[in-house]
Amino acid sequence: MGGTSGGRPRKPTARKVLEGTFRKDRAHAEPQPAIADEVPAPPARLGPEPAAIWRRVAPQLHAMHLLTALDEDTLARYCLAEAEIDLARAELVKGGRIIQTPRGPQRSPWQVTLEHAMAEARQLAALLGLSPSARGRLDVEPRTSTPEEDDYTAFLAEGRAIREARPPADPRRRRPRS
Repeated sequence: MGGTSGGRPRKPTARKVLEGTFRKDRAHAEPQPAIADEVPAPPARLGPEPAAIWRRVAPQLHAMHLLTALDEDTLARYCLAEAEIDLARAELVKGGRIIQTPRGPQRSPWQVTLEHAMAEARQLAALLGLSPSARGRLDVEPRTSTPEEDDYTAFLAEGRAIREARPPADPRRRRPRS
C-alpha cells in the first residue's frame, strides 16, 4: 500500500502532525530536512516579478515552519506560475479573450497560458500549504509572537481550563424559562 503504482501521493509526516492526524502506529521512517534559521533569498534565476512574489510568500511559509531547502524549488515554480498569471492577465486586458484569425474568431493564446498557469499555481499552492483548504488543515503556531498575543493566549487557556474543570451538567435538570 502507498507504493509508487498510482493513487494519492503519501502525505508528509510533518503535515500530518500539523493537521493533527499523525498516528505513531502508522508512522514510517521519513527524512526530515532542516528548517533554515532565516528566510532564504529568492534564487538568482527568478526574474523581478517572481522574486517579488517570493519575498511576499517565503516569510509566511518560514514562519509556519513549512519552508526547507528542499521546498525552495517548489516555491520558485509557484512564484514563476504566479508571475505568468499576472503577465497573461495583463495581455488579456490589452488584446481580449477572443482574437480574430484568418480562420475566424479563436481563444487568445494568453487565455490558454492563463489557464495552465492557474492550474499549476493551484497544485503548487496545495503542496506548499498556501491554498485556503490546505491552510485550513494546518494547525501551526507562528515562529514569533508579541507579548500581547502571549497574554491573550494565556487568558484563553485559563478560561478553557476553568470550563473543563467544571462538573458536567445534569441532563435531567431543566433551566427555568424566563
